[in-house]
Amino acid sequence: MLSVSEPQIDEDAWSVNVRLEDASGQTVWEHVIYGIDGVQAALLGLHFAKTRLLADVGYRFLGGTDLMLP
Repeated sequence: MLSVSEPQIDEDAWSVNVRLEDASGQTVWEHVIYGIDGVQAALLGLHFAKTRLLADVGYRFLGGTDLMLP
């Protein structure tokens, strides 16, 4: 199951928490994604979740599993 929290503003950045769970309800992937506004944060979160679902071995950014962008 894919879940995306409502966008939240933290100081100067908007963020959403994106989580993928398996059939048993265990979290298999979860990250906080930041954007310049709530819409961008939500769209980036959905994009990264889709990429993670479609990848054979999962999504990696700069060699790690952290998906925060500059």
